[in-house]
Amino acid sequence: STPLFEDFETAHRMLEELDREESRLQQTKRDLPLLDINQHQVVSNEINLINSHRTKWKAVIKTLNRSLKQQN
Repeated sequence: STPLFEDFETAHRMLEELDREESRLQQTKRDLPLLDINQHQVVSNEINLINSHRTKWKAVIKTLNRSLKQQN
């Protein structure tokens, strides 16, 4: 297993972890009282942060994919 492939696997694990965390936050948000606007905003901000991390990891995977293809 090459370092590039290990990085690729790590990036995929990070995406899976982000997906799990987002699901948890979405459930938390659904369980909040509708009038708890401040808490809804806090959870929404956390979800937005997860989505920005997801975008970063997807870009990493795309770059690693290219590198792995050139290697083979």
